[in-house]
Amino acid sequence: MNAEPKQQTFKLLLVEDNPGDADLTREHLEDLPDCDFEITLVTRLADAIIKLEETPMDAVILDLNLPDSSGLETLRRLRRIRSAMAIIVLSGVADDILRREAIREGAQEFLSKSESASRLVARSFVYALERHRTEEQSRQIEHLVAANPDAVLVVDGMNVVRFANAAALALFGRNSEDLIDGPLGYPIRPNDMIEISFQKNGKTHHAEMRAAIFEWDRKQAYLASIRDITEKKQLAEQLLQSQKMEAMGLLAGGVAHDLNNLLTVIVNCATFLTDAIPEGDAKRNDVDQILGAVDRAEALVSQLLELTRKKPAQARIIDLGDTATEMQKLLRRTLPADIELVVEAAPSLWPVFADRGRLEQVLMNLAVNAKDAMQEGGRLTIALANKHIEKATEIRAAGDYVSLMVSDTGSGIKPETLPRIFEPFFTTKAPGKGTGLGLATCYSIIRQANGDITVESKLGTGTTFEILLPRTQGSITAQSVGAEETTELRGKESILLVDDDSAVATTLASVLRKKGYTVVQAENGEEALRIVRSNPKPFDLVLSDIIMPRMNGRALVAALRHADPTQKILLMSGYDDSPEDKGERAETIFKPFRPNDLLRRVREVLDAGKN
Repeated sequence: MNAEPKQQTFKLLLVEDNPGDADLTREHLEDLPDCDFEITLVTRLADAIIKLEETPMDAVILDLNLPDSSGLETLRRLRRIRSAMAIIVLSGVADDILRREAIREGAQEFLSKSESASRLVARSFVYALERHRTEEQSRQIEHLVAANPDAVLVVDGMNVVRFANAAALALFGRNSEDLIDGPLGYPIRPNDMIEISFQKNGKTHHAEMRAAIFEWDRKQAYLASIRDITEKKQLAEQLLQSQKMEAMGLLAGGVAHDLNNLLTVIVNCATFLTDAIPEGDAKRNDVDQILGAVDRAEALVSQLLELTRKKPAQARIIDLGDTATEMQKLLRRTLPADIELVVEAAPSLWPVFADRGRLEQVLMNLAVNAKDAMQEGGRLTIALANKHIEKATEIRAAGDYVSLMVSDTGSGIKPETLPRIFEPFFTTKAPGKGTGLGLATCYSIIRQANGDITVESKLGTGTTFEILLPRTQGSITAQSVGAEETTELRGKESILLVDDDSAVATTLASVLRKKGYTVVQAENGEEALRIVRSNPKPFDLVLSDIIMPRMNGRALVAALRHADPTQKILLMSGYDDSPEDKGERAETIFKPFRPNDLLRRVREVLDAGKN
């Protein structure tokens, strides 16, 4: 047996002082079979107000002329009582002007008592009530949407924006007159998340948009929820950049180690030749060319080591403002006269813990890039200030930082290039004009100092790099001034030389023997231990490479110190492979080095502790 269709039920307040008209209205409404009406009759406006305060009603059927009120004032007074309730005016006067005014004053419908078709009158009541309910739902949705902290838009089937909440206006940086009734500009794909981008304050922003189908103003529309992901996207790109730099660092570390071994052999052998060739001999110029090439190769390898973050740092507590101010003179000589240089340091800058020499290298790299971007002249500004970061990211922690901003008024960086500028070997310069390591080196130096470096640029306007270095506790460390060299670089001590690269070992052994030392060679740590244990007399010094097969230099140090804690050791490496908190520490000299560099360090270690 089929269930009977469910009837709509409406609670109506009939405000009518004429009993005949009231009965006729009842008859009209009862004539509609698919609706049920609960009608309460009152004859005065005052009674209507009391009843509405006691009982919620779906609608009021109102005669404008009552014993205690007349005309449109009756409607206005009732509307003031219930601003969001359907009011249907049933008037004895069929007047189009009165009808328009009543609608304008808030009536959902205006019907004449002279209407003869009862079904039409009743249906008009229902239509008015349904329209009111729809409008109420739209208002409720609008209130909910307006209060939503996420950006929300209502978009019609023609992709035109019909409503925008305050969060949407703030997100797009536009007012309602500019946004509403204009095209959305993005395709609507119901139930799918799409990424959109837009310009705001001259910068590109990114957002995620999800839309759902719903009814707005009795038509199909789309409710689009939009969330700003600009910061999230930037952080993801920074994290990806960091991961790429780590991967490049692993590759660069191995390359740098092998190159430094080769350069050590070349520079020492070239120095031997220099000593053997008399002044004025044309062959000496050839050797000078070799040494010059070594210097350039060493600088390139040094940049590679910065990528690995394994180049030894000489970090200390410094005032970043003093560093920038003292660099001003050098930068002024580097920049052409048509570029204005300004250094603005806020007072009482917090101290930071960093390698001053490397930060000077960063400033120089950024200044040179700025110079290249300002071919027609311009302004380079270095600004420093204390800055508190409230929100932590994958790259940096929340807390206190010193901000160093380097801004130019140059040509700017193309948007498609900007995400790649810190990549090693990426360059926009002509072949032979750049290695693509400058900014990658800057990035690595700042990250090794536990800082962060970001960039913003706009074509035709300029570029700004911001460096954030964490605040440290303690006092500024004064720069020590090295004394003039007075140490005699000769000696008669015994040295165990450990290196798996035969060319390096042979060359260094020759350097040491020429200065009077007795040298025994070993290819790796295991062989070195066997020699030490079999040697009747301890070696005055063990000179060992760090990166070796079978037993590396750190493990050799541990074994030697276990047997003899007083054993003097000097390690050699193409790069710093061991953090401060790991492995056995020892004095270290970093390749490539010249003969006198090695001889000086050997004497320093041998003479340490002597009275």
